[in-house]
Amino acid sequence: NSRSFLFGIATLMILFFHSTIEIPGSNWFLKIIGFIKQFGNTGVDIFLFLSAVGLYFSLKKDSNVKKFYIKRIVRILPALLLVNLLWFAYKNEGGIKEYLLNITGLSIFVTGDRTCWFFTLLIFLYFIYPLLYEIEKKLEEKYGSKIYLISIILMIGINYILSISSPQLFRYIEIATRRIPIFLIGCFCSKYIYNGLEIKNLFVFSMMILMVICSILLYNIKLIPIWKQIWRYIVGVYAISIIVVISYIFQYIKHKKFIEWIGTYSMESYLLFEKFLIIFKPIIKTQDYYNLLFNIITLIITIIGCIILKEITSKTLIINRLKGIKKLKEKYIKENVK
Repeated sequence: NSRSFLFGIATLMILFFHSTIEIPGSNWFLKIIGFIKQFGNTGVDIFLFLSAVGLYFSLKKDSNVKKFYIKRIVRILPALLLVNLLWFAYKNEGGIKEYLLNITGLSIFVTGDRTCWFFTLLIFLYFIYPLLYEIEKKLEEKYGSKIYLISIILMIGINYILSISSPQLFRYIEIATRRIPIFLIGCFCSKYIYNGLEIKNLFVFSMMILMVICSILLYNIKLIPIWKQIWRYIVGVYAISIIVVISYIFQYIKHKKFIEWIGTYSMESYLLFEKFLIIFKPIIKTQDYYNLLFNIITLIITIIGCIILKEITSKTLIINRLKGIKKLKEKYIKENVK
């Protein structure tokens, strides 16, 4: 029940992270706000965890892999292709070549351009998930969900080897590859969540302590000698602790409709907000010290843009149009036969 709310929280965290709001560390309260902004990209990890859970629920409901792929392609590709087509036309740099490199996900490997990195990762994970799901089912009696734990250790090992053997390539791709373990943890937890795992008070309390520990580690991360190797993994653990704590307190939150509503536009806001910040910076002139007003205005424009974008690219609209084309084709064939 808390999934939509968590998507909303993750979306707000990502928006805050990408915002250009200036937060001076003049007192402890502002330092906390600054920390929340600095690690607002934890929202991406939360999103990946929740996505894994959603994929499990989807295949449990309907095991048709073809429908599974179509549903996700229709959800992601129209908005991704449209927004980035307009974005690269606006930038007017690199032309169609840069657009194709980004849309296909090749740019992150070739040039290190991360414009579409998240969607490249997401499409890849969506593509391999049915295979992971089938492997888990076949090995369930012998190994159960341990297959995911093995995969997590293997992925961390691959990341480490890549960081040593191909440091430049790894600098390009680590933003994605170091986040695969959090998706796999989501895959591991999915079955237990589906079966209605009860969250015990002691477990929640442990997660609260873990959240504090992760916060302290991340705040002082540069003091740790191997911080470049481990900080994204700490963010992943931090994300899990946030998910557990928020899921527990969700039942006590009265006013949550707005955050849940924001969660329904998670992909659209991710696509638009950062780009709108760049587009409207020379247009919207504000004088406030923290750059707050500019970001609020841009956020409002983003919300309007999200509603329009979702309406244009929504799967219902696309499917209806495809059905309409099919009917016109059938009508044309019948008329010509007669």
